[in-house]
Formats: sequence, C-alpha cells, structure tokens
Amino acid sequence: MGLLKRLFGAGDSIKPNGETPAPTAASEELPVKPQAYVLGIDFGSTTGKAVILDADGTVLASAVSQKGAVSDEGVKAALTQVLQEANIALSDIQRCVATGYGRRMLDIADRTITEITCHARGAVALVPQARMVIDIGG
Repeated sequence: MGLLKRLFGAGDSIKPNGETPAPTAASEELPVKPQAYVLGIDFGSTTGKAVILDADGTVLASAVSQKGAVSDEGVKAALTQVLQEANIALSDIQRCVATGYGRRMLDIADRTITEITCHARGAVALVPQARMVIDIGG
C-alpha cells in the first residue's frame, strides 16, 4: 500500500471528530496521472508548514515559515516556497489537506484534519510498530 493511501485511505478506524467528512470510497484514490500532486499544510499558531508529494508519496518540496502568532503570512510564505521548489503552480495540486490551529481558515483545503489524527496516521504510515506519539507544539 502506498504512503498516500496509508495516510488518507479508507478502512482505518481513525475518524476526525467534528472535522470535514472523510472522502467516499470512490474519491479516495488520486487519479492515475503522471503529474499528480498533493499539498499538505499545517497552519500552526506561530508557524506555517507546507509539503508537496507526488502520486507515489515522494516528497518534492517542503518549507517551514515562522511569521508570528495566528498569522496567515507563515502559511503564505511556506506555500510560495514549496510551489517554487517543486516548480509547479497551485493549479497543479489535485488534493490539499490542512491541519493545525488555523486549518479552517484555508479555503484551498479539500479536507481538514485535526493534528492528533495527522500525528496518528503519520506514525502508523511511517513507523507501523509505533504506539506513542509525543507532540510538544506551540
């Protein structure tokens, strides 16, 4: 199973409480295209983070930008940086998932997921035997 399916796929028991509903089974898989890109954004309370993955789950670009408390400037800077680094346009992104304190403020996100759910899915996808994640966020 590919990294993207492990992170966003069906069949897991992790359900966000009060978040955007999970996609239906028909929309779970990314279209099979040679240039499929996924954008992940963490709109934190003080820091914006962004990452672009290809359809295989390979990280093409990532950025972290700190611009102050509850400011969208960090996310804007991180997004601009990853798009430039990956040499693609925002219109090339096929799916965008957001997390973090300001996740609901991002109108480009197809889905929002709580940080705790992202931590759990990431841990299981990257280290299947992991049983604990410690987050010391700010």
